[in-house]
Amino acid sequence: MSLIFLIGMPAVGKSYWASCIAAHHGYTYVDTDTMLELQQGLSIPEIFATNGEAGFRMLEHELLKHIIEHNATDTIVACGGGTPCHLNNIRLMKEAGCVIYLEASTSLLMEHLSTDGNARPLLTANDTVLNTLSGLYLDRKAIYEQAHYILPAENVSLTTFDKIISTCISGH
Repeated sequence: MSLIFLIGMPAVGKSYWASCIAAHHGYTYVDTDTMLELQQGLSIPEIFATNGEAGFRMLEHELLKHIIEHNATDTIVACGGGTPCHLNNIRLMKEAGCVIYLEASTSLLMEHLSTDGNARPLLTANDTVLNTLSGLYLDRKAIYEQAHYILPAENVSLTTFDKIISTCISGH
């Protein structure tokens, strides 16, 4: 089996579902944001503040290449929301494995953001979060939709992923 990448907007549930799938199937679980934080010794907002978005995206790109080179099989990767949208990362992911886009409405994302407590550098001012989310979605939608599979986050389950993973194993 090749790598399986979960992509989508911030707070859609990529990390949650990747960890569930990995546990359910006995696969390795990788979260790009967590790996970046460990690698840099800083939180994602601190990495943004220190390196700027361009510097952050370059670190993210280098990490993605490392993951692809060193985790060839049985690995589920939860990608940061912007990962596929920069430095041709969507192409790298599609060439290395199977890409699944978790699609969600902004109302579901807002609901998740209000309860998850994670700091998200591109979504900082509460009064403009909805506008920022909407803008990010419009900017990223065309890239996200290049994924091999698109799943509505509102209806996703382990059974849904099982069907896709079996297709990925047989060569998406």
